[in-house]
Amino acid sequence: MNRPFFLLAIVLSVFILIFHFFFEVEPFGPGHVSNFVSNTPRSVSIQGVIIDDPSYRRDFFKDVQFFTLRPELIKVGRIWYPSYGKIRVECDAKKALRYGDELLFETKLKAPKAGISPSFDYKEYLERAGIYAVASSSEKDTVVVLRNRTGVVKRLALASRERIEGVIEDLFRKPERYFLSAVLLGDREGLPQEWKEDFIKTQTMHLLAISGLHVGIIIFIILFVVGIFGLPRKAKFAVAIVALLFYSFIVAARPSVARATIMGLVVLSSYIFNRDTDIYNSLWLAASIILVCNIDELFDAGFIFSFVSVLSIAYLTPHLNRVLHIAKIDRTKPVLNAVFYSLNLASASAAVWIGLLPLNMNFFGIIAPMAILVNVFTIPLLFAVIVFAISALALGAALPFLGYFFAESAELSTDILIASLKAVSDIPHTYFETGKIATPWVLLYYIVLISFFGYFKIKSMLHKSQNFVTSIDKKY
Repeated sequence: MNRPFFLLAIVLSVFILIFHFFFEVEPFGPGHVSNFVSNTPRSVSIQGVIIDDPSYRRDFFKDVQFFTLRPELIKVGRIWYPSYGKIRVECDAKKALRYGDELLFETKLKAPKAGISPSFDYKEYLERAGIYAVASSSEKDTVVVLRNRTGVVKRLALASRERIEGVIEDLFRKPERYFLSAVLLGDREGLPQEWKEDFIKTQTMHLLAISGLHVGIIIFIILFVVGIFGLPRKAKFAVAIVALLFYSFIVAARPSVARATIMGLVVLSSYIFNRDTDIYNSLWLAASIILVCNIDELFDAGFIFSFVSVLSIAYLTPHLNRVLHIAKIDRTKPVLNAVFYSLNLASASAAVWIGLLPLNMNFFGIIAPMAILVNVFTIPLLFAVIVFAISALALGAALPFLGYFFAESAELSTDILIASLKAVSDIPHTYFETGKIATPWVLLYYIVLISFFGYFKIKSMLHKSQNFVTSIDKKY
């Protein structure tokens, strides 16, 4: 099968890697924020636009808010300089700020500091997100909102988000509401720290980050609801595309959401234009679009983990299914049919674990063998949580009884999910700290892995060809 986008993304990725590692290029122009900062705070004035939803925190008996700003002008001394890039801003929360606000304010600007913990480098974390400066404003510093530059669609999405946040607060109790805000809106504020640790120990942090898994569930729900109205096939997928785009605006189109949305749009569009869907072409077309928009994504952990996960499912799951003889299960019987889907889920979970094994060791220095089994029951539970929660949000106003029924179901599913992760994380030797391995070992692992399964695939093809030739000889 022809896979032009697969080859295009491979060539593009290799070219970028070679260019990045073998050529020294000044990555930023003179107006970039990195040219205005040092380790010593500098008093400046900045005019720029907030490009994400501000988050809030109680810090030393006062409320502070954090947001990412896209600067347009920076005043040093008496001179205003054109500027671009991203700045992480901390300021007093007395004046509530919103996404899209154009600000003019005084602040202290400096370069991000490297983390004290050897396992987490805050400077590296910000730079991976394209943030090369941090700003801190006190209560005395003036912050002026010049205007809000949010478009009509984004304003509607933000209004919808505020409405959803209000309904979540009304329908769900603490701390379950914080988990629902995380998996539906990407807002992890308020999520208990012990819950986060359980997700880390069981290598299930992907359940908290809105990504391909969550977007896939959202697409399923949209298609199911639209299908009730009996729309034609192409109209159904067109509605799903519009709804998916609007949802990405609601959750602020974070990088993980943008990646999953692009992938979803590629797949849905192929159905509209009656194209055969090839997972490799779709995956690499999405990757090519993302890399053209932002080359630095190639070195982002989220980008790498997302695409390697899907590749692992697409490439390794069929091999594992063949080894487990899953296709031979008699699906006409309900019990065996349930076994079939359970084994398929376990096979996909094992494929992801095998595919991400060297990356987890490279980025985090950790191995969690129990993650294979954990994903088998956490993914269906997450599906139930999202379906129940969305049903509660949709029906809460019109049919309060059904709204509260689904809300209770979502909370119960959440409690079961969290309790299960807690029980697994408390088991001795659930995970092992290995220390971070070097990148060449990661590449060697994948070469061996592909060669191993490729050998058995070629052997199977030769065996089938030999049987075909033998059958022709017997016939004639």
